[in-house]
Amino acid sequence: MTTRHIKVLAAGLALFCAAGLASALAAGGQKEIRLGIWPCTSPMKVYRQYQGLAGFLSKETGLKVKLVIPKDSEAFFRRVENNDVDFALQDANVYSQLAGNYDPGHLLQALTSGGEAVEKGVIIVRKDSGLKDIGGLKGKKIIFGDEHSLTKYITIKRLLAEHGLDLNNDLGGHSFGRDCEGIILRVYLKKYDAGVIDNWSWKELHEPGEQEVNADKLSVVAEGPAVPYWVFAAHNKTDKSLAAGIERALLKLNINEPEHREILKSIEIGGFVKTSEADYAMLKSLK
Repeated sequence: MTTRHIKVLAAGLALFCAAGLASALAAGGQKEIRLGIWPCTSPMKVYRQYQGLAGFLSKETGLKVKLVIPKDSEAFFRRVENNDVDFALQDANVYSQLAGNYDPGHLLQALTSGGEAVEKGVIIVRKDSGLKDIGGLKGKKIIFGDEHSLTKYITIKRLLAEHGLDLNNDLGGHSFGRDCEGIILRVYLKKYDAGVIDNWSWKELHEPGEQEVNADKLSVVAEGPAVPYWVFAAHNKTDKSLAAGIERALLKLNINEPEHREILKSIEIGGFVKTSEADYAMLKSLK
């Protein structure tokens, strides 16, 4: 059998499996897939970012994929707890808190755009601020990411405490932002003395291309520990065959394939790998 024949056969089998899955689920009343996305930025921006992924999964399964993008973190928690989603993609800390609602047999670890399974939070300041280390943040005003974010709040709050800095008693004030771009801009414009972002966002800021701010005017004064990136999970009420089908589809995404690159680039993910509940046990101590 030639390579061409093998490719044609593989494509035919994939189409057959997708059609079979769609037929089986339709017979059982499953007409669409509800995919919940953690709202780390504005719902409209998230919706635009994930259109490509929704289209890919729809093509792979033969079912309509509905993006469920809650307005805030509290609404996301309610959606998952009320079984209003079939799948969810979220910060690893959020997954840890909601783990009891998910099927432990169908978990995927998202990779960063650099292909890593872990990331770090970093504290950025303006170079002309005079701030050189974490100790210098005493009495300063800091903006974090979402209060449920593992990298943009949880680990950095602990890091500050390890250096004797209490959020309420030793800082000049603090608040919570959402997307890294907004946090970077606020520090750049001197609205805050320091901001907390993901390390990959810091690296991205230095890549060639149009940027809203001059990265050379900013610096990192501290970084948190390496922790898991986002987690894709199937709800424990989701049909097992559907969960398996979605898992297979996501594992096919390859950043080196042109047709997949734009999908992954849009959602700021480098791909997915299989993972297990045990890989997140350590997160329960990071509160």
